Amino acid sequence: MSTAADIKDWLQHHKLKAIGSFWLATVAGSAAVQYARPIPTQLKVIHTRVYAQAFTLAALAAAGIVDIYDHRTQTNQDMVTYTDRIRILEERLHLISPRPGTEIGDGPTAQDKETKSQKS
Repeated sequence: MSTAADIKDWLQHHKLKAIGSFWLATVAGSAAVQYARPIPTQLKVIHTRVYAQAFTLAALAAAGIVDIYDHRTQTNQDMVTYTDRIRILEERLHLISPRPGTEIGDGPTAQDKETKSQKS
């Protein structure tokens, strides 16, 4: 796996840790920027907190969007995997004929089953 894939996998499993770490990093970065400015200390603290909060809310929104996208993508992939597994089981049980190029058996096709059920 590549480093980017490893990071993505870690972020998917540790979302809250990632957001907490991001908050801590933005507090530290914002404090460093604010303490370099010639303004009163009270304003430095307030600006540091506000900037860190804004970045954290943006990170939460991004995490929510990514989570929704991943859920939809995973649901579609799960459905494809499920239908493929059902098809393989049906082929093994000879309920339908195998796909071309497979060596599973000579069971009836789905159309044969429909025709048989309509005759009954």
